[in-house]
Amino acid sequence: MADLKVFLSYSMVQDEIILAWRLQTIASSYGITVYVPSKGRTKLTSETAKWIDIADVVIGFVTTTPDFAVKQELQYAIQKKKTVIPVVKRGIKLQGLKVEKVFEFDPSVGTSYLEQEILRFLKRKRETKEKTALIGGLVITGLALLLLFLLTKDDGD
Repeated sequence: MADLKVFLSYSMVQDEIILAWRLQTIASSYGITVYVPSKGRTKLTSETAKWIDIADVVIGFVTTTPDFAVKQELQYAIQKKKTVIPVVKRGIKLQGLKVEKVFEFDPSVGTSYLEQEILRFLKRKRETKEKTALIGGLVITGLALLLLFLLTKDDGD
């Protein structure tokens, strides 16, 4: 089974920290690898860049104006052509981010529905990755068999 890797970007806002760690805990129970960078970072670090490089999906929590580190992490992920998913508090406007999907939430309703919606999205991403890996494996096997056939055909002629 293909392991889906997720990087979680968040500001130093308590709600975002809690949401990031809760999502990591829940996602890991579904076999999704989640990296949550350390608190207190002020810029994109080389370690963080490495994690974004290996991530299949980058989730950015935005409950207020994103801090400098979050902006850098999301911009870096977009430059690397990663799937970037902002999780945005209702009323916050994102500018300059070209993304596949935005999850909007209302804190007065709670976050459990949001967590389930994100998990469904991540499961679909993992299934797509698994199918892509399976198809890739079949294509490589087919090419290897074709090459073997062509090599043995030439020897017999």
